[in-house]
Amino acid sequence: MRKIGLVGLAYKSGTYVYEESSALRLNKLFRDTGSEVRIWDPLIKRDEVSETDLMLEDNLENLLELCELIIPTTVLPHDSLKPLYSIKRPLIVLD
Repeated sequence: MRKIGLVGLAYKSGTYVYEESSALRLNKLFRDTGSEVRIWDPLIKRDEVSETDLMLEDNLENLLELCELIIPTTVLPHDSLKPLYSIKRPLIVLD
């Protein structure tokens, strides 16, 4: 099973709104093909999401540790992505 991480849940940067976001569509697409999908967004917390099929991580470090493929779905502030630059293992980032 491929473990996929989506960076960003909101439909655009700087907002808490995630309904109709590309991350929701990608989550469904990958889960329908048998992949495990985890999501991290710095502005959206687990208790703020009503969808039960979303696996939200509390921080980017957890997402990077658990996933082998990372797909950014929202433009995020450069500072929030710092953990991505310190990964010591092979990781695929599809941007």
